[in-house]
Order: sequence, then C-alpha cells, then structure tokens
Amino acid sequence: MSVTLAKGGRFNLSKEAPSLKMVAVGLGWTARGEGFDLDASVFLLDSNSKIPDERYFVFYNNLGSPDGAVVHSGDDRQGGAAGDAETIQVELAKVSASVVEMVFVVTIDGATEKGQSFRNVANAFIRLYDAETGRELARYDLNESFSGETALEFGKLYRKDGEWRFQAVGQGYNAGLQGFVDRFHDEKSAAVPPPVPALPSKVNLHKREFDEVLAKKNLSGVRARVGLALDITGSMKPLYKNGTVQKVVERLLAVAVTFDDDGALDVWRFDHRFKRLMPATVENFEGYVDREVVSGMDIWGHNDEPPVMRDIVSFYTVESSSQIPAFMIFISDGGVRKDREIQEIVRDSARFPLFWQFVGVGQAKFGALERLDELPSRVVDNASFFAVRDIAEMTDKELYERLMNEFPAWLTAARGKGIL
Repeated sequence: MSVTLAKGGRFNLSKEAPSLKMVAVGLGWTARGEGFDLDASVFLLDSNSKIPDERYFVFYNNLGSPDGAVVHSGDDRQGGAAGDAETIQVELAKVSASVVEMVFVVTIDGATEKGQSFRNVANAFIRLYDAETGRELARYDLNESFSGETALEFGKLYRKDGEWRFQAVGQGYNAGLQGFVDRFHDEKSAAVPPPVPALPSKVNLHKREFDEVLAKKNLSGVRARVGLALDITGSMKPLYKNGTVQKVVERLLAVAVTFDDDGALDVWRFDHRFKRLMPATVENFEGYVDREVVSGMDIWGHNDEPPVMRDIVSFYTVESSSQIPAFMIFISDGGVRKDREIQEIVRDSARFPLFWQFVGVGQAKFGALERLDELPSRVVDNASFFAVRDIAEMTDKELYERLMNEFPAWLTAARGKGIL
C-alpha cells in the first residue's frame, strides 16, 4: 500500500521496501495555458551539497549519471497527460559512494520570457515506485498554492545511517533552473572539495547546553522526531516582531539536531487556521520565522488548537508513522477554550509514540493544558505542560530541563506498554 506524504514528510525506502533495487521517481503536473514546457531534473549531491562535477546534473540534455545509476526518461513537451509526465530511474546499488543526496526539481523553460509561473500549474506530484514490479511506495501531491515561482523542489532521496530515504519538500523558487545550477554547482568545490561544514556556532552553543541536560537525565543517544507548533494569534504578534520567536526556533533546532532522525525541526503555525511549514534545519534557520512563518500573514487570528493537533497526530502516526518517538513542542500564549476536544485528542493519541510538551507563554489562562496531569483513561501519561512569563529570559539550561522534565518517564512507560 502506497504511503501518502505531506510537505516535509519522510519515507524510509530501506525499511519499507528492503528488497528494492531500482526505484522509479515519477513526476507529473497539469499546465493551464498554452506554450508551457516543464522539465524535471535531478542533482546528485555530495556531502558538501554540491554536484561532484557537471555530469551529476541529470536533465533533458544529460539523461544519465556517470555511474550509470540514474537514467532520465527525457523531456515530455506535452505534459499534463494522465500519469507521470517524466520519470527518473535510480538503481540504488550503482549510486556512487560520493553521492549522499538527490534533489528532484521541476522548472518552467523560458518562464520569464513567456510570463509563466507555477501559478498556472496544477495537480503537481512526485511518486516513488518499484521499477521492476510497478508497485507504488510513496506519493506526495503538491497541494500548496504557488504564485510567481518558476522552479519547484519536489523532493529528495538521501542516505542516512546506511539507508535510503525520501523527503517531500514542495519548496518554490523564483530563479528558474539556473538558480538550482548556481546553488549546487561550484567549480572550485568540484576541483577541491571543502571540508564538511560544522554546525553554525549559534546552534552549536545551544546544543552543548542540551547535551549536558541529556547526560544528566541519562538520555544521551535517545532518538526522536521533533516537532514545533507555533501560536500565531494576534496576542503573539509582539513576540514575532521583537525576534523572540526566531530565537526560540534556534534554541529548539538544537533539540532536533540532537534528537531527530534527520536533524530537522518539523514546524506548524496555527491560529483558527493552521499550516504545515518547511522544516527548520541548520541550512535554513537564519531568518526562518520571517521567511517561513509570518510571510504573507494578512491577519492574526484567534485560538483554535484542535485542528492543528489532529493534523500533527495524522502526520506522525499515519503519514510518517514510525516506531521512533515524536517529541512535539506546542507553544501557546493562552486563550485556550476548547478543553474537551483537546483532552480527547491527547487521550486518544496516548496509544501512539507521540509525546506532547505544551509550553505556555505569558500570564493568560491555559485551560485544559494546565490540567493534563489529571486527565484520566490514558494508556500512559503522554503530555506535559509548563508556563513561563517571559521565555526570552529563560536560560538554555532552564528551558531544556523543563522540556525534558517528563519526557524520560514517558519513554519508560511507553516502552513498558509496547508503544515503543
């Protein structure tokens, strides 16, 4: 059965299809209008996120990689027909040892000259299937609304701990194919590979503090996926404007870098609506909040926690289900009203490898969140809450110790109940 992924979702090919030899990556779309020519390409990247040389850029003018592992079906100028518009096949065993990641992109040829963009492209998708049997493994439908973008990163295949994995990306850009070429090709780096970059000093400082807290609580070596839900109601606006939320993201990224299977912080924003965002990483964290969280915000709404909570449960237990626990940090500045629904979601999710860490910011009322320890009829106690008047005033040590206060006990209880 194929797994349907959402933006940011991940799929482990090595675990879910251990006998897979040849994976086919099908990409499709429907252009609304005349004269569109969309092209799929793949960049085979080394540990420095660069192509080793130009032969590792596979597209309509270079239909195969030098190691023979990647083969492109060629440019389909018709596009828009049912099924895959273009297909790229990857023979996993043949992939060069220097290649650790493959980025699959789709661009519009001559977009600037023709005044075209992904505003007029619908039904875009990327899917993975076994090239030998035809069995579909995973699929990501890009349901986001795009505007002036002329290039999209659909997804990426990458190696992690000796396993092949896929991540749904869905990120738009305005620089066309040349933007990706400039980003992934560096003549100097191709000749003399630079050292693998260390963690940014800012993140590394936070990580050191977190490592100390983990050692103190005997949690060193624990693996977990890490998520963050950010309140974007009107009362939170000052904390976005003064940079507090950006600093919180940076501090929590250190948790993801340490815990998370892929070093990425999954992020949601919510008011009476919600949206899944591009995960925060060490590559994109600078300016992340302004660029990914508040960009395009026309109104700052009111509280409605249950819809985003249900989406979080779906993401971690259905779309990207795993026995690796999820540590979900949920930040709110109060005004919590839908107590019964929140309690039901927390109670129902107790059977899954998902721990809720609610954090109250400010001095408002937090309703059901303040009474989680009293919530009955759960397989295990799967949620914790603490409130802080000014999160910017907390030291890293204080913040990390509060975050890890009840998580160790949940890990023990969840293992005892066979949840982990």
